[in-house]
Amino acid sequence: MILAALVADAALRVRRSRDVAARLGPMRSAGVGSVRRLRPAERAPLSGTNTRLVATVLVGLVLILAPTRARGPFATPTLDTPRLLVSARLAEPGTLLSVSGVGFNDTHAVALTLDGQRIGLASYHVESNGTFQETIVLPPGTEPGVHTISAVTPTQAASLPLTVVISAADARISPAPTAFGAAAATPSASPIASASPTDTPLPTPVAVGTPLPTAIPIPSLAPIPSLAPIPPPTPAPTAAPPPPPPSAAPIDHIFVVVMENKGYSSVWNTSSTPYTTSLATTYARASNYTAITHPSLPNYLDLFGGSSYSITNDCSPSNTCQISARHLGDNLDAAGKSWKLYQESMGTPCNLVGGGGYAPKHNPAIYFDSMRLDPSRCAAHDVDYSALAGDLASAATTPNFSFITPNLCNDTHDCSVATGDTWLQNNLPPILNSPACTQQRCLVALTWDEDDFTPSNHVLTVLAGSAAQRGVVSAASYTHFSLLRTIEWGLGLPTLTANDAAAAPMLDMVR
Repeated sequence: MILAALVADAALRVRRSRDVAARLGPMRSAGVGSVRRLRPAERAPLSGTNTRLVATVLVGLVLILAPTRARGPFATPTLDTPRLLVSARLAEPGTLLSVSGVGFNDTHAVALTLDGQRIGLASYHVESNGTFQETIVLPPGTEPGVHTISAVTPTQAASLPLTVVISAADARISPAPTAFGAAAATPSASPIASASPTDTPLPTPVAVGTPLPTAIPIPSLAPIPSLAPIPPPTPAPTAAPPPPPPSAAPIDHIFVVVMENKGYSSVWNTSSTPYTTSLATTYARASNYTAITHPSLPNYLDLFGGSSYSITNDCSPSNTCQISARHLGDNLDAAGKSWKLYQESMGTPCNLVGGGGYAPKHNPAIYFDSMRLDPSRCAAHDVDYSALAGDLASAATTPNFSFITPNLCNDTHDCSVATGDTWLQNNLPPILNSPACTQQRCLVALTWDEDDFTPSNHVLTVLAGSAAQRGVVSAASYTHFSLLRTIEWGLGLPTLTANDAAAAPMLDMVR
């Protein structure tokens, strides 16, 4: 529009110049001999006109020849490289999938697509640390074969291949960790580079503002013009594929070790806790992690059940102190994952009565009716700590999830932090050096249930093991709900309550 206006102005000035010339023409033809030289005052208007005409033409040429700069939200591609994780790379139609990403711009919402079509409900919020995590259902009508699942924002995208089968029970799942997704999309990119040579390129993202049969339109997101159309993925061959690895979840084994009643500064970088400090320095340390409340029991329930369910004290499990809701063990069973709680000095499995250093208030499973009222199930999953050594003999006998509670002395509840540090030094290396951690991906989470009753409730939490980052300090704001969310993400589980659903997994501490 600006260029058109300039051209029109230039044309008008040319016409005016021609009118002047037309008026001077008759004077030459009248035989006067020559037209008298105009005085400067009379030449000024014509000279000014010509000057403006030349300036107008020059400005037009500059506008035509100058490179056009893109404007709007797609003008400058982001330099971040987003990565995508999916809880399963082999799934049946209708399967519940956990999808998470890191490295995304927190000023945008992210849309999930399957072969370029929107899935899930709507766009998902990206946390301030650049991560998101959502649970979706693979559409029931999805055809068998290799598909591409993608996370798309107005400036970024990442994708992973997903193999859909009629019966996932007929195939074993891969031992290797789930690969991260493709690099960020840029305006000049065609297909986005995938995480491995066999990954399927990212399909064309759909316009996010366009209503789809199963999705809510999101007006704030626009189509990404920079991603070129990509052909649909090649159908899976009819021949049986090679056996996939043994685990579709990002983590094969997760251990949670809960200590007692010590604040962050009491156990981090002190002369009494050399092993704890060394572990936190070697692996990933959360420097801004807080417990949920006081006293102990509600925090244990938050870790195992996603809520304290209005329990505000250290009551003993009974008909007046019980919970009828689902817990982490229920979701592990539903996902076909093995799990145990190992209680030091408990003696009899599923012991509801304390004594000898064992405290029921540190054993969250027995407060849930599905465990307390089912003795056989409870005895199979809630065992004495002495059983752990035998279970660690092989990766196959090691549970996918282990919840470990030392006794009242070793967990620093009744004894010094030095005693607790010695216990950790004697008991964590056998876990970290076990086949579950040396042959597969494992995560060992060490945390304290609460501090020594201060309002901040600031506690130390360390993620160690073969799946943990090394030498990393995270300043992100995390809580016990964040740790529960990390467990759910790592083992491919759905969330339990709104508390863990609203928490971000601790992905900056995991590799």
